[in-house]
Amino acid sequence: MVEDEIIIMEEIEKSKSELVDLTLTLGNIYSPTGHEGDMMKFVYRWMEERGFNPCLIGPSPDRANVLGKLRGTGKGFSITFNSHMDVTMGKNEIWRLRMPEQKIFYEAWLEGDTIYGNGVVNDKGPLACWLIAADAIRKCGLQLKGDILLAAVIGEIGPEPVDEFIGSAYLGKDFGTHYLLTHGGTTDFAIVAEATNFKPGWVEAGKAFFKITVFAGPSRYTPYIEHPENPLASSNAIVHSGVLILALEKWAREYSKRNTRSYAGGTVIPKASLGAIRGGLPYQIIRPPEVCHLYLDVRILPGVNPLDIRQELCALLEEVGVDGEVEIYLHRPGYEAKGIEPLIADLQKAYKMVSGEELTLRADPPVTSMWRDTNCYAEFNIPTITYGPGGGAGGGVNAITIEELVRAAKIYALLAYYLGQRERQAIS
Repeated sequence: MVEDEIIIMEEIEKSKSELVDLTLTLGNIYSPTGHEGDMMKFVYRWMEERGFNPCLIGPSPDRANVLGKLRGTGKGFSITFNSHMDVTMGKNEIWRLRMPEQKIFYEAWLEGDTIYGNGVVNDKGPLACWLIAADAIRKCGLQLKGDILLAAVIGEIGPEPVDEFIGSAYLGKDFGTHYLLTHGGTTDFAIVAEATNFKPGWVEAGKAFFKITVFAGPSRYTPYIEHPENPLASSNAIVHSGVLILALEKWAREYSKRNTRSYAGGTVIPKASLGAIRGGLPYQIIRPPEVCHLYLDVRILPGVNPLDIRQELCALLEEVGVDGEVEIYLHRPGYEAKGIEPLIADLQKAYKMVSGEELTLRADPPVTSMWRDTNCYAEFNIPTITYGPGGGAGGGVNAITIEELVRAAKIYALLAYYLGQRERQAIS
């Protein structure tokens, strides 16, 4: 057994340059959400050339999840490694970024022993790690009892349809892992390979999106506008929204504090953030708007009813004296995964074999307070954890070291090897 483990790790060491090249190649494929086609085709070819017999599972030929397989004997548990192919930012982010042409968001490059690129951290680096890990097991000729499934998915970052922004271009998560699971991509266990600084988590927040419409008026031509000392006496809905925004910021601070919860799989600190504002016509600003829309992202604990959050927001409007209404336009529940004990036990063995140290259990709160595709697996009662190298790109980490990538590849490979030795029994 130990001999097999050494052979696997040595094979990954021999594949270090391939791992670096693969990470850089993936990182330089342009793939913002909705435009994953080139990435999909590359990953498909890579798997096909190595005998992983990939298939495309998705809503269209140009936008689909790639699922490969390293077959076992059929007597063991299957394990899926899952990473997303889409990246957060594209080249046209003029409404979000001060400098939209920042290559850190959609390119990758090597400096010394570090690979730079937001998309490498989230999530092409971890994807490359488990591709190399699975290929190392294949090259070693080891026959496992269970299948290793390789799931490169679309749409994890995921826009959400709202207002006139509808259609497939604005759909992400419904076409990604959730679609995969309902169309043949089921599994016994799943590793959602994302940045966790090598600490596993198996709980995730859900989320609810709210559209708050603020009313004012009647609209007046600029020469007739007045500026009362009380902003709520203004006829301009944007001015009223300014009052509400300050109240929402205070509410968000309090909401997070009173809803922090610790679970076996990690601590959830649910945050709320105002993500967009729409009001008035930029090309005709001579009459201020009678309506202004605020779009609020609220992360929620597992089991929370988003209508309770809506009730809080309606009460807040009434408290501050703002005339408006609150609609919910998205709800994706959070979950704590169950039955993860075999995964954690084998991950502990793999981590110690690679690093010589004990595994630190439970990822940091930001990791377990966001959305990850662990929620999709947990919804289907599939034991799942999120685990991977590096820090969170959403927190500003845009680089990962070669050592971290190699270490992750070894851990993923040994985890698959250990789990692949287990005889399959029914999981209830």
